[in-house]
Amino acid sequence: MTSTNSSPQAESNDGRKGSKRLSRRRLLAGGAGATAAFFAAHATGDFSILREAAAKGALPAPTSAPFISLNGDFDDEPIDPAAVIDGAAGWFPSIYGEGDELGTLNEITPQKVIEALQIIKPNKNKPPKVYNMGEIMEPGMPAFPGREYVQIRQGPDSPGAPFGDNMLIGAEERIETTYQIATQIDNLNHIGVGTGTSGGDPDGVWYNGFRTGEMVEDNPHGTNFLGQHLVDPFITRGILLDVLSVKIAQGAEEALSTVEEEDTVILEDTYRITVEDLQNAMDFGGIKEIRPGDMVTIRTGWTHLFRTDAPHRARYLANEPGPYLREARWLAQFRPSVVASDTWAWEVLPTPDPTQVFPVHQVLMTQHGIRIGEAFVSEGLAEDAIYEFVFFYTGQRARWATAANVAPGAIGQSMKGPAEPGRGRGRGAR
Repeated sequence: MTSTNSSPQAESNDGRKGSKRLSRRRLLAGGAGATAAFFAAHATGDFSILREAAAKGALPAPTSAPFISLNGDFDDEPIDPAAVIDGAAGWFPSIYGEGDELGTLNEITPQKVIEALQIIKPNKNKPPKVYNMGEIMEPGMPAFPGREYVQIRQGPDSPGAPFGDNMLIGAEERIETTYQIATQIDNLNHIGVGTGTSGGDPDGVWYNGFRTGEMVEDNPHGTNFLGQHLVDPFITRGILLDVLSVKIAQGAEEALSTVEEEDTVILEDTYRITVEDLQNAMDFGGIKEIRPGDMVTIRTGWTHLFRTDAPHRARYLANEPGPYLREARWLAQFRPSVVASDTWAWEVLPTPDPTQVFPVHQVLMTQHGIRIGEAFVSEGLAEDAIYEFVFFYTGQRARWATAANVAPGAIGQSMKGPAEPGRGRGRGAR
């Protein structure tokens, strides 16, 4: 991760340090270290780590596949909360070391930044373009029940005379809201796994084994660990998986819907995006692989419903297309820094298993340390057929906060000319 600090894992402002990456000796020692060897090999490209561990009988011999799956076959099996709490599920310590608070943001190394910036090529005839990936924040915009955005202007018609002989007047605003609204990236202190105990559940567990008790002790303002203030600005490779355009190209009418009274195509309200859909979207965009540290965003067209009028707002929040557990586990093997979508919760709703509540958030964030981006606007990228781009993000430096809702951005460059009419945009404009 890019930072003014000298190491990928910054020291938290409360003085607690995360452990450094596991050493080669620990990786070859077997047990949890052997599991981490899989990740280290793909992060560094040094597969001799795997071969040495295999020679010692610490793990199976490496395959020739470009990626080794985390759990063999990817499935929709619900998590076992009790096993997570007592450590039997193996969710912690993190592969980035005991005490780590950054998760897969550790994958954004200086080399990763250089890789991302090289996506843009010198070409005066095809200059790069900057894309705003944030929704406009305004009163009345869609928000999860209990959340709202209130903005009140102060001045220039407020009582009081102008200032100075130059008669200075001004205006500003007062806002009341949450960072968990509109375009934002969920931080790792947003979702955890509870024990079922009432009265504060102090033994609930969060990313990397942090317990609720230590997270909130003597802090009414937020959490003591995993806070937003630890997330420095970052630049990385961005990937757009345009599932909507894939479904349009396939003529998959069962997966498609329209915005009321408009000729704008979007994914069906409850459509589950499959692993095969994601792979087809990679082929559609010419994306050969997802690499550690990438930001991966999915296009469903749902941004067309992000409005202040009641009908669109209600539909936007009622259900949404998105991936489920199998897809989350498939994506997690690549260790992206962020997975995002143009929907408000990323995962398909209603949940295929009605006994589960936002289980994908737990798998991605609590288990793997992968942040979730919500309400990411990708229409401009899709319209210009930009599927690989430079992604940049600067969130609020809000101590202890669970998210930041600053609009992220992308720098894209089409080397093939403009998109064909209708390609990547459905059959209408917003």
